Amino acid sequence: MRRRFSTLSSPSRLRGCDAVGKADLKIPRESNPAGAYVQGLLPFVWGLREYGFTPTAQEIEQALSSVRDITDVEDVLYTAQSALCHNKEQADAFETLFCQKFLGYKQEYIGAETPKRPTMSDEALESLKKNAERIRQDLSRAEADEVDADVLKAEWEAAQEKADQAKVAVEQAKHAIQTAIANTIRSSDRKFLEVLQQGLSGIQNEEERTQIRNAVEMAIAQANGAALEELKVQMLNKALDARRRKDNRMYRTYALLSAEMQKISYLLKKLSAALEKTEEFEQLEGEVKRAKEEWKPLRAAAERAWKAYDLALEREKMRRSAKAELKSIEGRIRSAMQEKERYEAYRSSLIRGDPSVNHREMFIGGHNAVQREDAVESLLNSDIAMLTADEIQTISLYIRTNARKFQQTLRKNMAAHQRKRLDIKKTVEKSMRTDGDIARLYYRKPRASKARIILLADISGSCRASASLTLHFMGLMGQVFPGGCHPFVFVNHLVPVGQFFRDDNVETAVQAINASVPSRGIYSNYGTPLHQLVTEHRGLISKDTTVILLGDCRNNLYDTAQNQMRWMCEHAHQVSVLVPEEQAKWGTGDSIVPVYQAAGAEAVCVQTAQQLIEFLLSKSITHD
Repeated sequence: MRRRFSTLSSPSRLRGCDAVGKADLKIPRESNPAGAYVQGLLPFVWGLREYGFTPTAQEIEQALSSVRDITDVEDVLYTAQSALCHNKEQADAFETLFCQKFLGYKQEYIGAETPKRPTMSDEALESLKKNAERIRQDLSRAEADEVDADVLKAEWEAAQEKADQAKVAVEQAKHAIQTAIANTIRSSDRKFLEVLQQGLSGIQNEEERTQIRNAVEMAIAQANGAALEELKVQMLNKALDARRRKDNRMYRTYALLSAEMQKISYLLKKLSAALEKTEEFEQLEGEVKRAKEEWKPLRAAAERAWKAYDLALEREKMRRSAKAELKSIEGRIRSAMQEKERYEAYRSSLIRGDPSVNHREMFIGGHNAVQREDAVESLLNSDIAMLTADEIQTISLYIRTNARKFQQTLRKNMAAHQRKRLDIKKTVEKSMRTDGDIARLYYRKPRASKARIILLADISGSCRASASLTLHFMGLMGQVFPGGCHPFVFVNHLVPVGQFFRDDNVETAVQAINASVPSRGIYSNYGTPLHQLVTEHRGLISKDTTVILLGDCRNNLYDTAQNQMRWMCEHAHQVSVLVPEEQAKWGTGDSIVPVYQAAGAEAVCVQTAQQLIEFLLSKSITHD
């Protein structure tokens, strides 16, 4: 049973109130009136600034408005703690101050501790300094040799465009040969076409008749003898099937079509062989050969330009990694120097006289206790594709540290979107006790939420960093959704990865997924995974389901599975496509973002970790 201020007589110890230092929190036996508590709540929140907190007016308003019952001890404490605290130290400090202010808890203290010996030796400290200097020199040389990646990218795009134009010329030359053969067939004796048309008239099904006619015409236009042979076999099989059914009319019709296709195939081979001996054919063959010779060096130039651009990107990542390592080393050096200075000062004080003892009621963060470090703030707003592995790890640590806050935010948002339905029958029945006057409105019990998340993450090279962060986040948040979170990854086929998250270690699960699912040398294919999801996991998709597709939607000209996407948009609560690419590039090249938008999906640009987290906290959980 939850405790309230108005009935509190002998409160028990609250969770976490003994977490600060070595304090022993003693609980008084007197109760605290609710009125005095409510009047002192707002000044208490503003007074947190003296202890290193930096709450804004908006955060304070949100904290107080989120409390359902202002006289409920645990509701006020943990709701305000979630809104105002941003790390473990602040959470522990808030609980201690709250208990001291409103519950009258007292503390007993032990004297100040003696500073420990420096954990880092002078030799190790000197080695760190040398390592930092070496990295600075390497960075200086790298910046001197730096090549603008944007210039290399422009050169690669220009070379690729020329290679594509040359490839089109090759295809056009080949098409000219096919056209020449087709024209030769059309200009020959057309009696066989008349017989074929006569045979087609014997088929009653208009759709089948049109399909066979189009297939024959396409095979002739492309001078494709193999296609004609396949059609001949199909007609022969249908004739045998009609004979088994004792349908003599259809047997004769299919047999006639099979024989005519055999004649057309023979004529095609004959005319093709005759055409190959002509001067015109030799000229066309020469054009194909010249086009291929022009295309090969252009393709090689495009590949060289791409390698140069890729090398520039790798060097940029190496520089960012070196800078991050240098920053880490400098931080360790500062910490070691400060530890050493504190220990030396302590030793000096022992020689000069009695040490001074400065008791503090609790740890005070001061102005340095900011809500989020500037380094993390910068990383959260940086392009994910440009982050190093260490920077991705830093953001993952930030997500794990704030997991409890994110979970509470998700639960509050889900509760806020739950509709209340008036129970008219019960309201009228209860009003009969007061002569028909309605003294209270009664509502039906809310429908148990079945909200479910399906996550599809492209883990190819261009999206791996964004996919890792999303899997990390949803792995920690999955327990919030009553229907569960069902994660899948893909490159060119769908892979369920829910089994990796059965243990509590989300970081290990994400590493195992990246290691076990192959992605190198494989081109992204969005059509096959969507088809697999709709056919093999159809039971997961309902009006309680939110589908999140994370990827750049670069489909390499494969099937887009637009029909499957349209089906999901019609049967799911919401389908969102998170694209880690600037919106100006959507629809260019092999991008299929507009295709999925036309099918009914919502497309959102998430180039930074901040954009990704904000979307997952807001858009993905608004189930009615």
